[in-house]
Amino acid sequence: MQKTIAALLASAFALGAVLPAQSADAPDPYTLTYSTLGPVTVGMKVADAVKALGAGWSYRGMEEDNDPRCGHISQDGIWAGMTPTFMAQDGIVTRIEVGGNEINTDKGIHVGSTEAQVMAAYGKDVRATPHAYAGPPAKYLTVWFENAPKDENAEDPKARGIQFVTDENQIVVAIYAGDTSIMYIEGCA
Repeated sequence: MQKTIAALLASAFALGAVLPAQSADAPDPYTLTYSTLGPVTVGMKVADAVKALGAGWSYRGMEEDNDPRCGHISQDGIWAGMTPTFMAQDGIVTRIEVGGNEINTDKGIHVGSTEAQVMAAYGKDVRATPHAYAGPPAKYLTVWFENAPKDENAEDPKARGIQFVTDENQIVVAIYAGDTSIMYIEGCA
């Protein structure tokens, strides 16, 4: 199953290159970590990320405010609305966004996992905060791996973490990985 997912993602990312053979113990290169998915790493320049992703990927500034300083790298037509996207601010990738269950974290969590599964996988490192729009028990479950911010409103481009957004049924509906921008609830704010 994992090899099938890797093959699907490799073709979806349209890398145009053959992936190197992997040993059974090698990690899947399309597993979401706190700073990478496929060839994209948080902190990359937008142009480098678009090039690494290949044909069909492009950067689009936020349409609501026509602000080219904030936007997303995306590809249309893959997974019908569940495409992984890469948020960028001031020309740098700051957040990886996953809305479909095709992509797992390095601990096996994906959209559709339960809050209990997130807690079992990440344990005492999970910080739970109330969801801004959905009622309890929906929440944000955040795990910091590097340079954890001391304040929820702190900006730190060196911080690295993963946030799991859950709904009223305590099911993960979105996953964000990256710097402190994972805490943004509306675009780049």
